[in-house]
Amino acid sequence: MSIEDDIVAKFDGANCPNLRGKPKLFIIQACQGVEETIGQCVPDGPDDPPSVLPASESAVSSPSPSKQSKKTHEKADILMAYATVPGYKAWRNPDSGTWFIRDFVVTMCKHAHSEHIVEILTKVRQRISERHTGAGHVQMTKDDNRLLKKWYFLPLYSEDSSR
Repeated sequence: MSIEDDIVAKFDGANCPNLRGKPKLFIIQACQGVEETIGQCVPDGPDDPPSVLPASESAVSSPSPSKQSKKTHEKADILMAYATVPGYKAWRNPDSGTWFIRDFVVTMCKHAHSEHIVEILTKVRQRISERHTGAGHVQMTKDDNRLLKKWYFLPLYSEDSSR
């Protein structure tokens, strides 16, 4: 089964015209292979100073805006959040559930009122990168971001408001 062809394509701009221009989030909680990794040690700082591109190489020209009606790619406005990277297992705790879904829910509850979804998924990735199994295995999430704008979720109520 292809996630992109068998699921996501059913909701893209070509197959679902009523969803054109509307953001769509797909959360994929599944292993993507059998590989396991213990992870790599990361130093606290760089060994070498960062390289800087010359201004001529870093400049990017922007196309001029069109006077015609707005057109977007049929695969635009889709955000896919995967529990793990291709080829690897996704881990779960038998008592509290999968690392990815648990951290996603907790992070959404804490930050949905103030941060856009890509920032939230980055926080989830950070939290999961700090976890390990009893055998020392780690996990890395993956996003496929085709959003054209920042996307904020607002809570139904806040702690300060009355019900």
